[in-house]
Amino acid sequence: MSYESAQVRLLIKAGCFDRVSGEVTRPGLLWRLYARNVNRGINRKRRTSFLEHEGDFSGLGTLPLAAIASRCIPIPVDYSQSQKIQHEFEHFGFPLSVHPLELYASSFDARQCVPACEMHQNVGRKIIMVGWLLTEKSSQTKHGDPMEFATFEDLIGLYDASFFPEPYRRYGHLLSGGKPYMMEGLVEEDFRTLTLTVNKIWVPSPSPCFHSSIDPPMREATAVKPRDSAALKEVSITFKTADWCD
Repeated sequence: MSYESAQVRLLIKAGCFDRVSGEVTRPGLLWRLYARNVNRGINRKRRTSFLEHEGDFSGLGTLPLAAIASRCIPIPVDYSQSQKIQHEFEHFGFPLSVHPLELYASSFDARQCVPACEMHQNVGRKIIMVGWLLTEKSSQTKHGDPMEFATFEDLIGLYDASFFPEPYRRYGHLLSGGKPYMMEGLVEEDFRTLTLTVNKIWVPSPSPCFHSSIDPPMREATAVKPRDSAALKEVSITFKTADWCD
């Protein structure tokens, strides 16, 4: 596969052509990319001979083999939602089609978690919040003890959290980007700035329907949308879907 085709393949799997591909699914786009590469590998003489032998394919004239194939290739079923999310994680490091916290929805009770937009209603109270770690900054107390300030995002907005020396000593090693946290702490307000002073954190597990062990990458297309059966009989092209649909 050429460098150009490899880049197009990544863009297809990342969903960059979803808005312009119409009814063609992501695996279907990969099949058409493969057909294009097959056409490049057939010299001009062989393409001409093929077209003269097979006719004009009901008005297709003397189009290149790839153009004919693109009209005859069936459309495989699309990737499942979990497969698309896996591809987005692989190519971007985070999902685009859903908020990352949605992948962990079954691991926390939203009724017990206070959203960022309601922190001002809970000043002076101990609450539980859930958030995706965005940034963190290490610091020290006036006595030289390590602590940390962090910014989290929930499904509503952003909020700040502080980890003073004792909670930081217990939970600091768990703090890293790319995963969610449930935190228990006190909401404090200082100069109209709200902060969650954390005293305990949990790291939830992903929901089973989005777990990486579920729905492994597609190895072959087992179902396709109906296409022109007559055209399919005219052109017989073998596609190795294991290399183009995973």
